Amino acid sequence: MLNFKSPSRVRLDKFFQGRFPQYPKSLIKELIKKGTVTVNQRVIKKPHFVILSGDQIDFDKTEWLKTRTQIIPNPAVKIDVIYQDEDVIVINKPAGLVVHPRQIKGDQPHPNDLEKTLVSGLLAYFPEISQVGDLPRIRPGIVHRLDKDTSGVMMVAKNQNAFEHLKNQFKKRLVKKKYLAWVFGQLEGSGIIKNFIARSKSNPTKQRIVASVGRSAILKYRVIKRVARFSLVEVELITGRTHQIRVQFSHIGYPIVGDRKYAPRAVSSLASRQLLHSFSLLVNLLSGRESVFQSSYPKDFLLFENELTKQASLNQTQIKVKNQKSKVKNENKRSKMK
Repeated sequence: MLNFKSPSRVRLDKFFQGRFPQYPKSLIKELIKKGTVTVNQRVIKKPHFVILSGDQIDFDKTEWLKTRTQIIPNPAVKIDVIYQDEDVIVINKPAGLVVHPRQIKGDQPHPNDLEKTLVSGLLAYFPEISQVGDLPRIRPGIVHRLDKDTSGVMMVAKNQNAFEHLKNQFKKRLVKKKYLAWVFGQLEGSGIIKNFIARSKSNPTKQRIVASVGRSAILKYRVIKRVARFSLVEVELITGRTHQIRVQFSHIGYPIVGDRKYAPRAVSSLASRQLLHSFSLLVNLLSGRESVFQSSYPKDFLLFENELTKQASLNQTQIKVKNQKSKVKNENKRSKMK
């Protein structure tokens, strides 16, 4: 039991933030909403509830004090394995899945992310990766990442030797990473996009293109097909910056369909996620063998393309009908003139 003594009024969540500074604010609010706190023997589920001097505060110590610093293996997070050997696992990551927990103070995983990320699934099926990597408490075995809503090929190291071998290749830009993306606009041919990227000053979760004070960002692209007002593009990443493909294509005026961060609302609302897919990864394995791993064309890409084709066909039919009507009308006019 805690006895609150203070001349001022304090919100309940602020009170617990002072006593559990290692906990994220979101976790404290979540614990209060679960009904683990009482004020004057009454359960309070509102984080913004105001406590007064003299109030008696109690909390479920089992729930509040249990260990929240270790990723929990979770077999419910299914892993689609493309290839594996004694050194690596190559997977097809689905869209909507975060790769690893967020990092908080003390290089610890965010308590809310302990069992719902890709690494929770990996630890359930491949426990040998638990001590692999440069920060295994947060990202065991993870050599590179894909954004939450980007799907496709990812490689995970099973042992430290494989991790260092792969990490060195990514660092030296020896790994060939290719993506597919549906963008808004009729892009033509092929080209290179080269500029500098830095974190946005107004929104730390976004990146922005800057004049020079940033990290070099380079990619190559070629247009595979154009349907209606959209283009399917193959992209090869030369560098691997956060959100690179998304921010660079948005910058040149061809935002990725479904991208909630970088595309205008009219474009972001056209798909349930950004239509960006890692379809090919070329790498040298620890055995010395050069290998290419690929992922098939995603179902939501196919559905989007089919809908575009259907709409384009309908538009063409409407144009033909309109032209035919106009032709008949003109013929009738000429006939009357005779």
